Amino acid sequence: MFPHDWASRFARTLLLARISYYLHPDAWPMAARRNWHTPMFPHNRAARFARTLLLARISYYLHPDARPMAARIDANSQTTMQFISDIFKYDFLQRSLLAALLASIACGILGAYSLVRRNSYMTGAVSHSLLGGIGLARYLCVCAGLSFATPILGATLSAIVASVIITVLPNLKKVRTDTVLSGVWTVSVALGICLVGAIPGYAEDLNSYLFGNILLISNADLLFMAGLDLLIVLSVLAFRTRFIAFCFQREMLTLRGISPFWTELLLNLLSALAIVLLVQLAGIVMALALFTLPIAAAAHLCKRLNAIMLVGGIFCFASTALGLAISYAPEWHTGAVTIIVAAAIYVITALIRK
Repeated sequence: MFPHDWASRFARTLLLARISYYLHPDAWPMAARRNWHTPMFPHNRAARFARTLLLARISYYLHPDARPMAARIDANSQTTMQFISDIFKYDFLQRSLLAALLASIACGILGAYSLVRRNSYMTGAVSHSLLGGIGLARYLCVCAGLSFATPILGATLSAIVASVIITVLPNLKKVRTDTVLSGVWTVSVALGICLVGAIPGYAEDLNSYLFGNILLISNADLLFMAGLDLLIVLSVLAFRTRFIAFCFQREMLTLRGISPFWTELLLNLLSALAIVLLVQLAGIVMALALFTLPIAAAAHLCKRLNAIMLVGGIFCFASTALGLAISYAPEWHTGAVTIIVAAAIYVITALIRK
């Protein structure tokens, strides 16, 4: 009813104070109480209820920020309906939801294996190593003129190299795993920052790489994500028995003459590809949370590995879709809201389990 500035707020405050002066005798100054012994309304429950309704109605029109909960719920429902209607209008929202679905498939399958192996720290190291590949791809594209060096291609190659280093060094060179993970984590980030800083011209913004932006996914990115998904699903179907034996009874592979090293390397490579998909949604910094929280929430409700994969993928897609819907109208960062939703789902499932 009034613009949201200091003058209008002050005027509304004075008007409400004047109305309250006449409608609430109990709040009058002491001098007015001495000279006015007859209240404007009788002091009974009906009169108090009528005064409360009148003030609430006045406050509804004069103070939009203090409207009743019903009005807020109605505004939120209108925002939700606007988001649903915009899905059918704008291609970028359709691409965003399709990307969330593709990433959730890989997250549900390989996140379950990561959960039973208890190697989420490896996920964080691989996700942060992508910054080095992205920085190298941008440097080659700008300085060397290699147009095919896209950020997603650089991220994929960087994830493959990082997973190979993380697997090979602890197994062949007897290096501590935590040392390798810390080194890959920090060195890759430092390398990416240096390469991005070395690009001539205007300094590039790293926020889109660090925190992601699901709304900027293109059709080419969707095709690339679909190809990675197909590779992951076919590989898991082909080596499912070996992966389960590696996660639960590694000695069984040795007894059958199968090298646990190559099984671990293949599983780490597939997990790295899944992380590349999640970086498109939540960015380098928050991909770790999106890879672990939905699966951990599914583990609260399910005991079998196949059920954890299915429910974890559903939770991952639900977190991304709800994060996109919640952040759409206020223009919040979608990746951050997605992680908050995933954390809320984890807490709720943990309470249900108890």
